[in-house]
Amino acid sequence: MSMTTAYSLATIRHDGRPTPVMEVGGHYWLLDGVAPGLIDKASGSGLIKLFDDWPVSHAKLSAIAQTLQGSASELRSPKGAGDFYEPLLYPAKLIMMGANYADHVAKDVGIQGFNKVANIPTLFMKPPIRR
Repeated sequence: MSMTTAYSLATIRHDGRPTPVMEVGGHYWLLDGVAPGLIDKASGSGLIKLFDDWPVSHAKLSAIAQTLQGSASELRSPKGAGDFYEPLLYPAKLIMMGANYADHVAKDVGIQGFNKVANIPTLFMKPPIRR
């Protein structure tokens, strides 16, 4: 039986830009450096494309994590929350649910007199934005 090495994916600030990285055992590597071709760096889509075929991506990432385990880190560890971006930048669709969005429901959806207590949960879509 083979053991799977735990890994995490993140998007961090590196050279002033959002950069996909892989974390194994508290050490970070540039994802395009350890898994060339797995993400499309030129498109700027980040980690989102990995989920187009997650079983294949996960198998490749697990194998890479196994080889990286115990290795010296390629990058300095992020220092705090300011070094991290949202994990998945630029999703194609956002479907949100919330009870504390009464102002947005009135302004963006045009429903006046919205009562968040009587209307929980509220589902709404938000178009994605690129930064």
